[in-house]
Amino acid sequence: MNQIKKKTKGLAVMALLLCLCVSAVAQSAMVEGRIVIGNDDSAVVTPVYPGSRLLEDELVIGEKYADEFLASGLLRVMNIQNYEADVREMMRENCSGLYKDVRFRKAYNGFEHLKGLSYELDGYLRELLKMKKVREYAVPVITRILEEFCAFYPKDFKTNVVTSLEDILTFMEAMPKHSYKLVEGENNRFDLYVDGVKNERIPGTINGFILRRILMDNVPEEEIKGYVVSMLKTLKKAKNNGNPGILCKININDEIYYYLTSTGSYFQPKKGDGKVVPCKDPCMWQELAQKVSVIKDDKETFYKIQNGIYADDRVWKSLMINSQGFGIMETLEILMDSKCEVIYEKGAVR
Repeated sequence: MNQIKKKTKGLAVMALLLCLCVSAVAQSAMVEGRIVIGNDDSAVVTPVYPGSRLLEDELVIGEKYADEFLASGLLRVMNIQNYEADVREMMRENCSGLYKDVRFRKAYNGFEHLKGLSYELDGYLRELLKMKKVREYAVPVITRILEEFCAFYPKDFKTNVVTSLEDILTFMEAMPKHSYKLVEGENNRFDLYVDGVKNERIPGTINGFILRRILMDNVPEEEIKGYVVSMLKTLKKAKNNGNPGILCKININDEIYYYLTSTGSYFQPKKGDGKVVPCKDPCMWQELAQKVSVIKDDKETFYKIQNGIYADDRVWKSLMINSQGFGIMETLEILMDSKCEVIYEKGAVR
């Protein structure tokens, strides 16, 4: 019996992976699938969309723009060719999974936090961006990258990009009402003082990045504002009318749905308006995978949702988090019925 149960669990996970490989063009989700989970069985749903061609397509876009940067006469004069491997790695890393990263980056460091950035390349790029000629070259290219992804991804990606840029513009328009000062602190880091009071929230955001460029690199405030306005104008017009609304929709047992959007994942019943968000922390959700277990009797079906990590070896591992998403507390676990009404939860914050 144990061998049969193990086989059934393996088939449930395999069925999910096969479903994720099917693109649902011109429907509500870019990727749609259906899985059946038997009693006392489980399957993993994940924002990594393993096996999907989406990942391949993202990497093609990343490689395309890596080629463009490396072929630029202006950047070659600045010896970008000496960093070719690093540039290619940076573009691959940042174009892979960009859909689910935008809101995360907005919450923490906007478009500044580049993944796959070596120490050498980081220093090189910071020096490059001190030059107005380079900024004038780079911003239109970055705009085209985002524009291409707006046309490629579901509609909510464009919505989040535009919202992020509008938030930056709102912050910049309010800047003249405040005074800003950077004071050198420990470990060669700078503390930000706003109206004479130390501020620990802004430095780790895109707004902090903008302030450092203005205060440390003497980049004119109006120049940066002009770039944001230009990007907004272009990206608001980005074509995505034929795109689906969200990335992923999985039908589970014809009772509940798992949705993956650019702002997070959630479960909803097939009928009714219940909704369960397994993780609200923006620094965590895009890395998590939910293990869905089914427990039922002759009257009712219950679902247990557990947060974990779906590693490169495609093995789900439970995750220990606290309410802020850092450190160790307990495994987040939710027990709900088929109407997505929560019966019990542990380690979750709402």
